[in-house]
Amino acid sequence: MKLLLLFFLSASISSKAFSQELKYEPWNLLLNQYVSKQGNANYKALKKNTKLLNECTTYFKNHPFSKDWSLNEKKSYWVNLYNFYTIQLIVKHYPLKSIKEIKVENKNAWELPMIPYENKLLTLNELENKIIRKESKDARIHFLLNCASFSCPILLNKAITSKDIEQQLNTACKTFLNDKKRNKISSEQLELSALFSWYKEDFPNLIEFIQEYTEITLNKNAKINYLEYNWNLNE
Repeated sequence: MKLLLLFFLSASISSKAFSQELKYEPWNLLLNQYVSKQGNANYKALKKNTKLLNECTTYFKNHPFSKDWSLNEKKSYWVNLYNFYTIQLIVKHYPLKSIKEIKVENKNAWELPMIPYENKLLTLNELENKIIRKESKDARIHFLLNCASFSCPILLNKAITSKDIEQQLNTACKTFLNDKKRNKISSEQLELSALFSWYKEDFPNLIEFIQEYTEITLNKNAKINYLEYNWNLNE
């Protein structure tokens, strides 16, 4: 009986240890110090703090992705990874006015292999489209990913955690959809971010999706137009 209890206790401890419940301490500190509540990043000041940037890089390298994590642990890890390496890329090339200015050997910002993941280097495009979108199957995750541009969903000034990600996803959806600088919603007409057009396969019932996050009663046949995307840096 004692051996059986010890076995289950050991298994429980091992499981908890393996499921790291990451807190992303250095990344959280970076976001707290250099990103405003409105999602604007102080890249100029951050460029001077190479120590903190290096600590974040080391943290992600020392806490590699695990297939045994829960889905919420995976989603929070992917979002933090994407957002950190986007910021790191901007800082590396700063000063600049837009992420679209970045070109390295004829590759744009989304085509550069730079993100350590399962013994290889991923591009931002690969992380987003081949992993995050494919594996999470959660359209809300678009509103936590930030491409360092004004029209993007805002960059949160704290890390995404597995414990809080459901609340963070829902809040991010509401914030983005009800931000009149990024979407203009009325019952008969929707002027939406180009994001909804780029990823339309993730929003098969777009009006129904939007209705969940707005208090405006939408006509199911409301006219939909897409706004021009502002690629200016979110600073």
